Amino acid sequence: MKYRLSVFSLALSLFLSPLAAAQSPQATIDIDTHHSVRLNRAYSGANTDVGFPVEYWDSRFNTLAAKADYAWIRFPGGTTGLMYDWHTGQERLDWLAEFAGADVGPTADEVYLVAGRGGAQLLDAARRAEYLGVTFVVCANALTDTPKSIGELAAFIKRHHIRVAAWELANEAYLYKSIFFVNPLTGKGDAGLYLDAMKPFRDAIKRVDPDAIVSVFASDPNHEDANWDAEIALYPDRYWDAISFHSYPAQSTGGFDTWVANECGALATRSSTLLTDPASLLGSLSDRFIISEFNASNDIDHKTGATSITDGTLWGGIFAAEYMMRMSATGKVLNVGQNAAENHSGVDCANTNRKLVIAIGKDVIAGTGTPIDTATLDFGFFVSAQAVATSVLNEVVRHSRRVDFTTVTGGDSVAATGTLDGTMPALYATAYGGDDDDDLSLVITNKSKNPQKVQIRLNGRKVDGRFALRFVTAPSADVSNSFANPTAVSVQARDAQGVIEIPPFSVVSITGHDRP
Repeated sequence: MKYRLSVFSLALSLFLSPLAAAQSPQATIDIDTHHSVRLNRAYSGANTDVGFPVEYWDSRFNTLAAKADYAWIRFPGGTTGLMYDWHTGQERLDWLAEFAGADVGPTADEVYLVAGRGGAQLLDAARRAEYLGVTFVVCANALTDTPKSIGELAAFIKRHHIRVAAWELANEAYLYKSIFFVNPLTGKGDAGLYLDAMKPFRDAIKRVDPDAIVSVFASDPNHEDANWDAEIALYPDRYWDAISFHSYPAQSTGGFDTWVANECGALATRSSTLLTDPASLLGSLSDRFIISEFNASNDIDHKTGATSITDGTLWGGIFAAEYMMRMSATGKVLNVGQNAAENHSGVDCANTNRKLVIAIGKDVIAGTGTPIDTATLDFGFFVSAQAVATSVLNEVVRHSRRVDFTTVTGGDSVAATGTLDGTMPALYATAYGGDDDDDLSLVITNKSKNPQKVQIRLNGRKVDGRFALRFVTAPSADVSNSFANPTAVSVQARDAQGVIEIPPFSVVSITGHDRP
């Protein structure tokens, strides 16, 4: 529920409790509603993967996914989308063969996972999107499909009234430049050739929908391909509407606290500043961006096979919420989403059933078996702690249309690798508003193990009213949910008055109660 913050525009010292009045807050949060940027209607969402062996009509999954409060989901996903044939809803082995020799990329397992459940049909995905109340970010297979086919896809989507927020062309194409975009003169991969090849796909989409937002891919700034991005910046025909990129900080080593410090450093140095610093390559590429995959770190290191120890935890949710908040404040990001709506950052499960579905898929491909309806299988679904934490932010931004300039002074600091002094503020805050100037919410992350007291000021005036808080918190940032304990991290609610105490390791949304 959203409350009109009439309390934010009034001097409400009458509501200030004696206890709060006697205390000096450690931090002050200043909101300036006179300086705002627009927030895209479908801002926060998540990637999805057609290789995840859950049927689009599985009500057990969908009921839990609705709790995440996404505004968009990506279809057909990232790596698996590179060999996805939308006409059949299948992954194609002949298209997979084109990635032979790639260091990373699609595998035969994804072919079998989709075949084993009888395909991943666009209309079924669209029905799930309608149930969830979300729009699509379509990642068009522009490496192994054709412009004609993608134009037909756009027409199919229009004919069936499927809502699309944006189109992306060739997921992470820079990873496959040595296969698809080799310059014969230099023998090296070339972003210019990629952009030349993408233009017919863009044109085919625009012929069907002239208002479509179509993006091309820059590299992950945590593993920057500087030549690729520079070639995009120098390309003479800027025919695209936005730049897509993904963000996965490298995995850390050591204990959980070290991972958190390194990922705090990524928030401080490799999030919004990349888009606002004129010296940054990303800052020179576009005025609008789509971040269709990110996490606090790589879930699986493709070189070592190591798994992240922060993905899926409360900390993973705090990181994700703050990353999305920071990006929203730039006014340059159209869509931002975690990877993915399933697994550690979404609806997780005790048993993926991958081996079973792969085995069935092999038989289906060989013509010796039939697909299974995986809705009959036991997955042991639960909502990850990361998804629960980010739902606090999503509930706010999904109903907001602007971001107001917000600053935090005071409060604790936390370790942050790579910053000038090795620290960053524990608190981060962003104010969000609707079309009505009085409709205002504040979202705060606390990256510290200590509670923080904050005083809110609006346009220079202290706000001392009654507030409604929704939040997640735990004594330790490494807490996770599980099938056995699905509510270790859950959304809580309480009222506060005057000076507000922000719990440790938390994501908090604050709105004001209407005056009686």
